[in-house]
Amino acid sequence: MIISCMMVVIESLGNYAILAKVSQEKSPPLSSLNRAIMGEGIGACLAGLMGVGTGVTTYSENIAAVAITRVASRFTMQIASLILIFIGIFTKLGAVFATIPEAMIGGVLSMGLCMLTGIGIALIQSVDLKLSRNVTILGIATIMGMIVPDYFAENPIDVGNPEISQTLNILFNIRQFTGGIVACVLDNFVGGATRAQRGFTDNDELLHSHDNDSDTLEQDGYSFPKPVNKVLKKLPILSKLPFMPSLKRLS
Repeated sequence: MIISCMMVVIESLGNYAILAKVSQEKSPPLSSLNRAIMGEGIGACLAGLMGVGTGVTTYSENIAAVAITRVASRFTMQIASLILIFIGIFTKLGAVFATIPEAMIGGVLSMGLCMLTGIGIALIQSVDLKLSRNVTILGIATIMGMIVPDYFAENPIDVGNPEISQTLNILFNIRQFTGGIVACVLDNFVGGATRAQRGFTDNDELLHSHDNDSDTLEQDGYSFPKPVNKVLKKLPILSKLPFMPSLKRLS
């Protein structure tokens, strides 16, 4: 369960970064990332209390929906949430949605996955692809992500401890995890490229300094409503929490 939670957090952080680019927003501050992960945890707990057998986390295909529709308003998402709650209460309406042909649902999901793949490829544009070092890492990570899980599916890991063996087999059977680990290790340990050539720009550094800059929260898409900001200014101790913006950004 701990490994599953860690994987979900890693996936969610990636989804937040991609959604920020799709929505043409700057990188989310650390406080917003912490708040989002906390929100997912609370949602998963509520889902469990209500009898839902699966965890609640971000859904990558929704990012593709944002890219296709060009609608990234939080108000739209809130309306959609209310509709889903309404359908859950009045099950007859849910039965109507259940009559949608599977072929139509499959087509929508296929387009979503295709768009998501395209977005992922587009994010590589910040990397210097003229550099053979970067192209080699991309190729190795992609191929290893496809081959290694197939190998471990046929030859399971056995280290003598059932729990550890099961955990390793679960991890190395996930293609995204395997390819991501290979890419991460190679990119951080293979020299021959500057930070700019690796795709790191001044905008990416906002992830580490976003909460300490002089911009106010009203200037980005991660802001609280003005009444909430006023309360935060009156209770500065709340800004000490890791999921709340700093006082400097509220000033």
